[in-house]
Amino acid sequence: MRRHLHILVLTSIFLIGLFLRLYHLGSESLWTDEGIAIHTAESGINEIIKERASFFHGPLYYILLRYWIGIFGNTEYSIRFLSAIFGVLAILIIYKVGEIIFNKEIGLLSALLLSISSFHISYSQEARMYSLVSMLTLSSFYFFIRLLSFRAKYTIIGYILSSVLLFYTHCIGLFVIMAQVIFLVLYSIKYRRLETKKLKFWFIQLSLLTLLLLPLLSFFATSKRFSYLINHIYSGQAYFFIFPVRRFSDIAETAFQWSSRSYFLMMISLIAVLNFFLNSRNRGADVLEGNLKKENALILLTWLIIPFLLVFLILSPDRFRPKYAIGSSTAFYIATAVGLLTVKKRYIKVIGVCLIFSFSTVSLFQYFTTNRNADYRSAASYFDGNANVNDAVFFLDKRQMYLFDHYSNFSSKANWFILRDNVDLKNYERLWFIQGKPGMFTDKKIDKIFDVVYYNVYSGEYNALDQTLILYLYKKREG
Repeated sequence: MRRHLHILVLTSIFLIGLFLRLYHLGSESLWTDEGIAIHTAESGINEIIKERASFFHGPLYYILLRYWIGIFGNTEYSIRFLSAIFGVLAILIIYKVGEIIFNKEIGLLSALLLSISSFHISYSQEARMYSLVSMLTLSSFYFFIRLLSFRAKYTIIGYILSSVLLFYTHCIGLFVIMAQVIFLVLYSIKYRRLETKKLKFWFIQLSLLTLLLLPLLSFFATSKRFSYLINHIYSGQAYFFIFPVRRFSDIAETAFQWSSRSYFLMMISLIAVLNFFLNSRNRGADVLEGNLKKENALILLTWLIIPFLLVFLILSPDRFRPKYAIGSSTAFYIATAVGLLTVKKRYIKVIGVCLIFSFSTVSLFQYFTTNRNADYRSAASYFDGNANVNDAVFFLDKRQMYLFDHYSNFSSKANWFILRDNVDLKNYERLWFIQGKPGMFTDKKIDKIFDVVYYNVYSGEYNALDQTLILYLYKKREG
């Protein structure tokens, strides 16, 4: 009976997560990074590998998206559906991870926290690789944990395959593998549980994994960005040599977003994670009927801390985003679940779970009622209805051009330019300017010979970076 109840609860959680990831999936316009994803996916395989490697992105997601678009088309709903699939599968995998480290109750609560997390839902509703990163991180750790005690062939294959696919999705997958290596080192030093045979086994697995990562690592190593990073480190200017005060706000912002942009949820989650940390240090195997063993807690702590710390220290404050640490966010949800369920008093557990569910519901309402993305769809529609063949059109950069090109059905795009292009404006009677970032405007000094005849804001709710969209139409001044 208890087994049937667990299956029923897990099915309900899965269906809730599925509904939340498909709800309003295609309602908003694509944003610039999604436009890049489509443009990249529609290129050839060789172009995808070379172009993405130069940005430290793996090609896997874009190759999958390429074939997905070929079968299901490139509407907003269809291209985001691929990410939704990965997001839903992650719910099932986090349940299995929580179960094998701790117990079924931890697995169920971890799955619930992930299923109703607006942070995870947002990346499951975006045509980007981050929900795939989340799913493969969970898969890699699932098989990694299984390998610590059960070395079946399918477990070995599962670990190697999921880890390789993770790295070929995004370079941050390397930090997940590094966290696993660090755990093995700490595990062997502190608990002395890795005998010579086990050390040899892990050496072989990690050596094979390294060989399979080398092809993409070679692309990264020859990219200009890699050379810049190495020079930056060599000169002592890398950001992990500096720790400006503002970086503490990055840590707080990450916890805030992982907690569905709710201060109440963040407070409850951090208290639960702190309780988990204290339990792992003080009570060890005395809680959860022996399931919270110290080595299991160490796995979760290295998973939570190491990938986030490496991303945090390597990226500059201007480049750091919580999404780059999405692999650690899943460990955060498991740690929150453990912290809640290790509380001795039952009524506190019930209150904690109810509060998290209630505040998550509020966050979800805010998430689904906010227009986050700039409305390129409406802007392109107005442009198509009012543009002339001889008009010049200026974009801030290629990202705006790719997305506008996706939505626009205008007959001629011969006079579409990037802002930095050298164009003689005197040859045009009218020109359009698509402002794609706040505070960024044309430097061509057009006010001397042109007047604004149309101006409209199509920006997202927050008018933030990459969600700004203002459409200008200029007409040459008479005389």
